[in-house]
Amino acid sequence: MLLWFLLVFWLRPVLAAEPSTDDAITSQEQRHALQVTERQVQVLSSPWQGRQRHGVIFLLAHPGIALDNPGFIHYLRRAMNPLGWASFNLTPPRPLPRPGFVTDASSVNRAGKQQLGQPANQSMPKFSPQALQQYQARQQQTLSETLNQLTPLAAQYPGKRIWLASGQSAALLAELLAEQKLTAPDLLVVFNPYPAVSSQQQRLTQNLHKLRFPVLDFQSPDGHPASTHTLTARQQLAGKKGPRRYRQYQLALDLTRPDSWQHSSRVIHGFARSLR
Repeated sequence: MLLWFLLVFWLRPVLAAEPSTDDAITSQEQRHALQVTERQVQVLSSPWQGRQRHGVIFLLAHPGIALDNPGFIHYLRRAMNPLGWASFNLTPPRPLPRPGFVTDASSVNRAGKQQLGQPANQSMPKFSPQALQQYQARQQQTLSETLNQLTPLAAQYPGKRIWLASGQSAALLAELLAEQKLTAPDLLVVFNPYPAVSSQQQRLTQNLHKLRFPVLDFQSPDGHPASTHTLTARQQLAGKKGPRRYRQYQLALDLTRPDSWQHSSRVIHGFARSLR
């Protein structure tokens, strides 16, 4: 019995090192409400822990995912704190709305009079180019204003700045940075990046190549097919910058697995610490 007690006592610090994934908010975390473009944006922040103090990591999940949704963003929000990184988890941008096609009542009886201008052998476009451009501009504006408002909150944590985003949010953030609409971080981390529209896939690859600061590009086996489609192109183009400016990691396990979360956190921390 005494041996069992000593074993549990010895393992307690090791077990406590891994953040819990059950509770959504801990006592050390703070929830911030930011007023951005006539809507309220929620942000969760966690302070760095221990003696190591390296900087801040900003986390941005795929559009539409809840702020405290369980998963690897939820894990990284806490796992990076004991490694010396304060974390700010941002509310992701709103996803593109589902398109709806409505036929005016007066046009129902006009059969055969070419009510639609789209050729019969082509699929109906989900959005007009103008509507898509306007919606993406609103997404960019919301993200830009959110990050600008977080600057004074993050000032209490001096050091390096890491921006991490997944899915469509990663493509959105890469475009803002490539167009120099945001202050460049010390490191950009993307997970399974892909744009909201398939026609913009080449632009994502070019944006990653344009960035003048280091980029970590993670791809998991369960990534969106659109992200897998550009995997080789991202490596071939952005990889020309060299391993210290662009590095691609293909995870062995799905991003739903805690093993992948733990491995990713170690890679991010190690690469960020190597930057001068």
